[in-house]
Amino acid sequence: MQNAMFRDTEVSTEVTCRCPQCGAEEKVPVSFPRWMLDIFRDKTPGLCAACSEKIRQRNQQEADRLEAMRRIESAGVPPEFRQWDAAKGNGTLARFIRDHRDRNLLVIGANGKCKTRAAAYNLLLEAKAGQRCRFCDYPELALEYAAAMQKSAQEGLDFVRELLRQSEILLIDDIAKRKLNETGGELLYRLVNAVYEGAATRLWITSNKDLAPLLQRFENGDTGDAVISRFDRLIDDERMSIYRV
Repeated sequence: MQNAMFRDTEVSTEVTCRCPQCGAEEKVPVSFPRWMLDIFRDKTPGLCAACSEKIRQRNQQEADRLEAMRRIESAGVPPEFRQWDAAKGNGTLARFIRDHRDRNLLVIGANGKCKTRAAAYNLLLEAKAGQRCRFCDYPELALEYAAAMQKSAQEGLDFVRELLRQSEILLIDDIAKRKLNETGGELLYRLVNAVYEGAATRLWITSNKDLAPLLQRFENGDTGDAVISRFDRLIDDERMSIYRV
């Protein structure tokens, strides 16, 4: 019985650990049953604090790199818009978007003015920083919405709500690329109106038509009026920044 009690007694001491990485030795406090005392009398291998921290930092950097790659992929930015050449691109526009990234944005300009590239470049920076971002080509998005609406009106509402719920920044590219039919115009209204009413999602929108010509792209004039009205109010309230290239 006495031997059993002796064996179970805890011993607190220090052991000398030699780091197999750099050879440094350090004292490490340990506690163990007394019967293991002889085992710990000699030097015990173990990474020193400095080497452990270096390995932890390397592992964290790799984890951060993989997470950034995952965010970039989930943002859905087409490969052709993932590179930015400041010498060839519109650096002024890119800086404007960067400076106003915490707001809703409306970027208007003719084709070839680097609207999409500058917006996508900044979207990727936000994705790398941890924001939930999504790039959407508007004609394709309108087709997805139309497919949902064909199932039911509720499916269409759920499509918009889920799109907003999953995105902290939603880049909608080229809203005036094609004429906005009934469902396409309705989708744009639902998105802009949701932000106007306080949705947390930020909309970054590009268009090759200014507001007055954009109105002419709507098949349903009433829907077009409502969209332009929401744009005007967001801009007047300084909740949306507008840039004309």
